[in-house]
Amino acid sequence: CFLLTVFCFSGALKLWQSIILLLLFFIFMVENVFSAKSAIKTNVPSAKKIKTFKTVCYFIIGCLGIILGADMLVNNGSKLATIIGIPESIVGVTIIAIGTSLPELVTTVTAIIKKEASLSIGNIVGANIIDLTVILPVCSIISGGSISISNQNTALDLPVCFLLSLIAILPPVILKKFKRMQGVSMLAVYVVYIYLLCTRFI
Repeated sequence: CFLLTVFCFSGALKLWQSIILLLLFFIFMVENVFSAKSAIKTNVPSAKKIKTFKTVCYFIIGCLGIILGADMLVNNGSKLATIIGIPESIVGVTIIAIGTSLPELVTTVTAIIKKEASLSIGNIVGANIIDLTVILPVCSIISGGSISISNQNTALDLPVCFLLSLIAILPPVILKKFKRMQGVSMLAVYVVYIYLLCTRFI
């Protein structure tokens, strides 16, 4: 998040910067694979019969739903921006961002209800790492090796993203758990962010 913020202050995410972000993702995945192997050796899971065909079918259906949903979300989000008369960039960081994050919210809440705290944290952190180190670099490469960054992104969006990352990550690293005050603080920052977004960029 810090690197992305620094990279984007030039007004564009360039090819060499995208490669660095993709390299970070590769390092992240390698570390996760080794951690998973260690966990399997130390914690042998209970034997369970897995219906492979049924699981694969559900996975494919879920992927198709995400693709179709993303297409509908982008198309209608753009139309909504035109109807309301506000910039697409603002619709992107509000309505569309919330819409694409709802699956993560459902997954995380379900994991918490089932007492799977690690799964809930991994879902949120992992999804954001992939967004920052894969999605943006790939978009930059597809668009010709560089993707333009708006003034709104550099002046407000990215600094707020970095601040929220600090609030979300630093306390758990030190205290080994998430606190309710963290949630309150992050929601407060988001409310201020929306206020600044509406007053300065509309």
